[in-house]
Amino acid sequence: SVGGRVVGLVPVDPGGTAYGLDLNGSSAELWSSADGRSWARRGATGNGAAFSIVAPLSDGTLLADVSSASGHAIARSTDRGTSWREVLSTGVYRALTPHSFAELDGASYFLEYQTFTAASTPIRLWKSLDRGATWTVRYTFEGHRHGHGTRVADVFERAGVSEFKEGQRGPSFRLARRGGGDATLDTWRGKVVVLNFWATWCTPCTTEMPTLEALWRAYRDRGLVVVGVSVDRGAPATLIDPYVRNLALTFPILFDPDSKTAGAWRVVGLPSTFVVRPGGDVAGVAVGAREWNSAEMKALLESLLP
Repeated sequence: SVGGRVVGLVPVDPGGTAYGLDLNGSSAELWSSADGRSWARRGATGNGAAFSIVAPLSDGTLLADVSSASGHAIARSTDRGTSWREVLSTGVYRALTPHSFAELDGASYFLEYQTFTAASTPIRLWKSLDRGATWTVRYTFEGHRHGHGTRVADVFERAGVSEFKEGQRGPSFRLARRGGGDATLDTWRGKVVVLNFWATWCTPCTTEMPTLEALWRAYRDRGLVVVGVSVDRGAPATLIDPYVRNLALTFPILFDPDSKTAGAWRVVGLPSTFVVRPGGDVAGVAVGAREWNSAEMKALLESLLP
């Protein structure tokens, strides 16, 4: 209780301003405080919609789940809560917590939540490139009941990929390419690169190959490329060619016959797969076999696509 008002704390923005709702007053009004002791009315939705969740972005933009008789919507404020504009109607879907919103590589994400059925229903991951002003569906999860949050760490963890700090670059290389010519990482600049180090004698590599091929076929036209790097000693065509044909692999295959490139990338076990962002930074690594066309992996890779 503050000054006779019961304030329900919602979020704190990067500037240190706390936001809350007067639990004894109108849920369409947002209150703020710079010190947590004194509170002042900050703003309100223009149509009387009630605030339920408010989440700040890193630049101070506020996003909120608001509800009215017509359903839920995402509202946006660029003046720290003074005025609001609804930017996305979500109907029976809503935000669950401030973690329903997240930021990654300059984009904003919203993972919706539902309470209208106990059965599985499609859940959408929305993406915005303009700080929440406009939204598009980035991915639809099938066979799920709820979307509990979009913490970036969770996206990597659920996919089984160890996340790297931003700004890490992979060592440069130039390797011979199966079918002729050679290639470098810059060959696929501007794309998400799934760089897989493997060998014909590696059983876990063989296990995951069909999922890498499925990923490649599903996303090759959407800005993602799977690149296999064979570390078979001497790059014997008599071993590699039948292996590729038997598994019907169509993604690019490079040869690292002396494992120098694998050593430069600090590969310690096979398979090792690096996920490289379109700008060339390495986003993360997976050591060991993964299901590369799983819903969790697709959710991660969808968030990185250009």
